[in-house]
Amino acid sequence: MLQQDYILRLFSKFFEDLSLYLNRKHKGDEHQMETFHTNYFHPSEFYLANNKEDVLKSLSEYEKDEEEYRMEMLAELLCQDGLQREDGNKINLLQKSLFLYERLDELSTTYSFERKRKIQEILGIIEYCMQKENEPSDK
Repeated sequence: MLQQDYILRLFSKFFEDLSLYLNRKHKGDEHQMETFHTNYFHPSEFYLANNKEDVLKSLSEYEKDEEEYRMEMLAELLCQDGLQREDGNKINLLQKSLFLYERLDELSTTYSFERKRKIQEILGIIEYCMQKENEPSDK
């Protein structure tokens, strides 16, 4: 029971803090996203350097009853980190986020309209970014 309370508080605190950060983001706050990575998971370099399966395996270090919550937290963190980037890592992080959301959707016994919406949103962003990358440059 205490473990479940801890997980729920951690989950709520994470999304509350992430929401506050995203609502008041200022120039020069880029290091804050890295703080989210290191406080809750691994440094962002880990997620950039490893493939989707290795990212998923990294969640196995947590207790079984904590894994789905952590998977959702990490999926959202990778999504938000990807959305803030303008470099080649944007699509990489979004694809890993999408992979985690889709895996969570398969594993979860609870149907979530929000999760389905998020999956579609990320798919659309990835498609848009890939089209933009493939457009011929006018310069």
